[in-house]
Amino acid sequence: MISESTVLLVSFLWTGAYLLLSFLTLMQHKRLMEWFLQWNSQLAIAETPIDSLKQFWFFFTKRAVQICRPQPFLWRQRQLFVTLAIGSIVLFVGNLPVFFVLAILAG
Repeated sequence: MISESTVLLVSFLWTGAYLLLSFLTLMQHKRLMEWFLQWNSQLAIAETPIDSLKQFWFFFTKRAVQICRPQPFLWRQRQLFVTLAIGSIVLFVGNLPVFFVLAILAG
């Protein structure tokens, strides 16, 4: 059996990793929006929605790919953002079974 302190430590580390990755994802999105606005403010204002949640998902759209791909810097930053976002989702979803298994093993 796994001790309760081990379960708490693993839970704490896993949650901390998820929170850190989520924070990095949000910071990357903020920087990406700033670079997009600096690169072409008229296009950015026209293409990105004002609602912050829709603005977050904008960089997952085909239109964002069409806009960012010709600009190497924007494209790399968009790819980093998408990778961080997917990593956050995977870590969150992967977190659920780990907690269940640890809870069962802890008895």
